[in-house]
Amino acid sequence: MATRWGLTSAGAAVLVWALSANFAVAQAPAVRQALERACPQKHLADLSPAEMLDLQDGFRSTLPAERRAALDHVLHKHGDEGAIGLCVGHDGASCDVGAYDRAFVKLKLTTRFARHACSQQG
Repeated sequence: MATRWGLTSAGAAVLVWALSANFAVAQAPAVRQALERACPQKHLADLSPAEMLDLQDGFRSTLPAERRAALDHVLHKHGDEGAIGLCVGHDGASCDVGAYDRAFVKLKLTTRFARHACSQQG
C-alpha cells in the first residue's frame, strides 16, 4: 500500500535508510576495489560520505595543476571553493562523492586516490 506521498512501505524504508546520517558511501565498483586492494585492513569503503569527501578533496589538492584542472573540468567545479556543478541543488556529500568516483574512473585516478586515502587514514 502506498503512503500519502506515493511511496510503498518498502520505498519509504529505503528513503529513511538513505536519509540516515550514518550510512556508508556506495562507492563506484572500481574505486571500492582500488581501496580494498590498497589497504583492506582500513575498510575505507565504510566511511561516511562526509569522511570520504574529505579524503577526495584532500587528494584533489595534491594533484599537479594540470591534473587538478582536468578533474575540475570533469566535475564541473570552478576553483577550490567552487561546488561540484553536477551536485548543485543536492544536499549532502553523497552526490559529491559519487561525482568524484566517476571522475576518478574516467581520468584513471582510482589507484592513485586509493594510495592517498590509505596514507591519510590512521
